[in-house]
Amino acid sequence: YLSPCPSSEFSAMGDVTALSTEDITEGPLAGRTALYAEIEPTERMKKLVADGKKIYSSIELHPQFSVNGRAYL
Repeated sequence: YLSPCPSSEFSAMGDVTALSTEDITEGPLAGRTALYAEIEPTERMKKLVADGKKIYSSIELHPQFSVNGRAYL
């Protein structure tokens, strides 16, 4: 994915290299599914993390991407 604004604060910070899921069995989220991702961060993201500016990663999940009935991460 190439951002339409590559120099934006919200541009891509890396690539997803692996995904896994796990059923949550305890606590307030019991019965839900957790999604874990491994990423290959860009040098820019590494610097932001080191500087304490980008401590948490986030994703966007589109359950009906392109109206094809399939999810897109």
